[in-house]
Amino acid sequence: KAVFTLSREGTLCSFDAASGKPNWNVSAGSRPPTWGYASSPYVVGTAVLLNVGGPGAAFAKASGKLLWGGGNDAGYASVVPTDASGKGTLLVFAGKALLGVSSSGKQLWSFPWQTQYDVNAADPLVINATTALISSGYGKGCALVSFKGTPRVVWQNTNMKNHYSSCVFWKDHIYGVDDDKGITCLDVKTGAVKWSQGGIGKGGLTLVDGKLVVLTASGDVIICEADPAGFKQLARGRALRGTCWTSPVLANGRIYCRNAAGDVVCLDVSGK
Repeated sequence: KAVFTLSREGTLCSFDAASGKPNWNVSAGSRPPTWGYASSPYVVGTAVLLNVGGPGAAFAKASGKLLWGGGNDAGYASVVPTDASGKGTLLVFAGKALLGVSSSGKQLWSFPWQTQYDVNAADPLVINATTALISSGYGKGCALVSFKGTPRVVWQNTNMKNHYSSCVFWKDHIYGVDDDKGITCLDVKTGAVKWSQGGIGKGGLTLVDGKLVVLTASGDVIICEADPAGFKQLARGRALRGTCWTSPVLANGRIYCRNAAGDVVCLDVSGK
């Protein structure tokens, strides 16, 4: 088993998961975007997928050898497959468009999406095999895009403007952190706002068992219900100081939070 990381300068690394010893490292690209490489590696079968080189790139999991794609163009979001096997369409949110790419690296379609500074940083949110939400900050907003055949807009508005953190989907509703409104709930069918809760800043969230785990930009952790009826806070506490722009992660009864300075905090929420 291995762990894969991509540095902001473009070095893709493989580490042994048990010992942490390096297996290999390769250059994923020589010209990073303005704020550096930011996509997370996504492993499908024997390949590691990255949002670099226009329609993305795939590297061999065992050796780091380039399998397809590559080049200097890169986006900030991670490659997102439309099914768990990775054999369906891969969604690559590039600087100026959402791209549909086959598992062999062939670009299938392009849906234009121009954002200020080419910052499309939040990962596309797959609703089903042929529909996904894309959302960007700088006043751009969001769109539910159908790519069954020629890509088309189902609805589009400025009700959700994700600067960094991706949205989550739960029981016909979308939850995310909007640049202006804070935690926001949208109806997936219409894009209408069900509720919003401010005081979050450019924080992030994740979904766990019908609950939202939110890390605010100032370092507070909030647990609330993923409920379209309204904001229902269950718990809140300070986890970190400084600027926090990353989404919290829950694993094995522990919440992991990180700030921009690189400080990491682990919170035990197992109840043991």
